[in-house]
Amino acid sequence: MIRKGYVSVSDGQIHYRRADPEGNSLGSFLLLHQHPSSSKMWEPVMPLLASRGYQAVAIDIPGYGESFHCEVSLETIARYVFEAIPLLTLSEPSIVVGHHIGAAVAMQLAVDFPESVKKLALWGVPILDESVKKFVPEAPDFEDEDLKAVIKFWKIRNKVPGKPGYKMPPHARASRLLEMLQSNPRARELPLLLKVESLVDRITQPTLCMCGDHELLKDATIKTSKEFRNGELCFIQDGGMDVQIELPEEFASALVGFA
Repeated sequence: MIRKGYVSVSDGQIHYRRADPEGNSLGSFLLLHQHPSSSKMWEPVMPLLASRGYQAVAIDIPGYGESFHCEVSLETIARYVFEAIPLLTLSEPSIVVGHHIGAAVAMQLAVDFPESVKKLALWGVPILDESVKKFVPEAPDFEDEDLKAVIKFWKIRNKVPGKPGYKMPPHARASRLLEMLQSNPRARELPLLLKVESLVDRITQPTLCMCGDHELLKDATIKTSKEFRNGELCFIQDGGMDVQIELPEEFASALVGFA
């Protein structure tokens, strides 16, 4: 069962989803979503982690989903996540799992608050060049009667470089559209402002860099896996930006194996 709730941090509330094991916990995973999404994206994976004996807690990163909106900076968001961690009653310092923007937040958390992060698992290390930035969804402009940003988002989410003919499941694309509309319009600035390269050699925790054949950030992830002090690469065959939806068993198994 996935339960939902809120915790209060210094400037607002953070919404979360959680799945707990039936018996004693073997450990915990804190799951951080991609842009522009929410904790809902982790629902296919969470019960699988719980069934293997782990707590799985996913939050709506501030600025997304049902969490409060805040200043758009990695440092600020990481601080709020740090404030939330003890309130989420995790069994021990967590393995923090980040997907794209969530990976950037996880990296900042590991640098600024290392005591709160046992290990890192990063799907798609978010080092963005210009060829990747064009796939970053625009914030909706509700002054635009034609809703061009919404239409562009709908089209982009049905394309994956290197995977001709890819079609996201309609229910998943509709869910992503709703999450985009919920997000803080200023949050679109975050992917375009990322400079996570400077964090890589400051991270001392064991780090699992994850990607697959159809992941937009595959090349950056493979390259960066060799630059972390304690990094390793996990490659999931046929994995792409929506690996948690399309290959949840493989993704959960990789996390448990890393734990």
